[in-house]
Amino acid sequence: MNRQPEKSSTLIYLALVLAPVSAYISALLIIIFIFLRRVKPEKDTLSLLQYLLLFSAFISSLFAVHKGISFLSSLAFIIYILSFLAGSLFFREEKDLIRFLTFYSISIIIYSVVGIAQFIKPFHLIVAGIHIIDKPYPVRRITSLVHNPLILASYCYFFFPFLLGYLKKRKILFSIALIIGGIAFVLTQSRAPIIGLAVILFSYAILKKRYAYAFISVGVLTLIVLLIEPLRIRFFSTFSSFSDVSRIVSYRAGIKMFLDHNPVTGIGINNFSILFKEYVSPELYHPLPYIHSMFLNFLVETGIIGLT
Repeated sequence: MNRQPEKSSTLIYLALVLAPVSAYISALLIIIFIFLRRVKPEKDTLSLLQYLLLFSAFISSLFAVHKGISFLSSLAFIIYILSFLAGSLFFREEKDLIRFLTFYSISIIIYSVVGIAQFIKPFHLIVAGIHIIDKPYPVRRITSLVHNPLILASYCYFFFPFLLGYLKKRKILFSIALIIGGIAFVLTQSRAPIIGLAVILFSYAILKKRYAYAFISVGVLTLIVLLIEPLRIRFFSTFSSFSDVSRIVSYRAGIKMFLDHNPVTGIGINNFSILFKEYVSPELYHPLPYIHSMFLNFLVETGIIGLT
């Protein structure tokens, strides 16, 4: 009896379960963009380093504690490579950047509309066991199709300055993306992206010698934080002892995992969240998807090879 179709369908099912739907939407938009521009793989040093990063993720998966989870999670690196290929065209010609921002704006609008609807009336969506939309985080932090408020906020704010800078090129579409995306951005109640956006807008205005806009943008974001109670509470909670303890616990657990397993290839992609419970006392345990340090998290999961 041929079981190959069954195995294939199982892998597809697991991939859908482990990756947010937004990843597939983003990948599809990037592939369309690359296809329209007939992108060819570059052979420069930076491109080769990107390919080595993908290779290191798969090497790490070979020696991972939970190999299946690591291999499937490593597929996300393909999206990073696709994004890099698309990004390699950004500054060749202005029309290429405008075309990419058009696709980007469409994705922002899709994610933001779902997120805003989720805030108005909290909901989640599971189809055939597949998490399409996760439940909102505590205090109604929206997740939309991205599964995580922080990722959604980062996705929105990263190109906001570009949309503002090229607003005249696609006035209606970019304006809609900025307004709806801005609302969703605030509703994620994410601290780091808000600080990051303030720094970006301030720096951008200073470079353009629009000093008044620099201080106005920071002032508006500060006012938003102070006026919206859940967001204000989250910002002030940064200085709470629990916030510090949570980070220290994740650092210690990550370092122990790194030393206990394979320092060269790491514990495997997305294996930290699975192993975390084994490395912390019950009274301090609460689910953590990753270590609160990008560099340490990458070292622990992909090892010295991946971090290098």
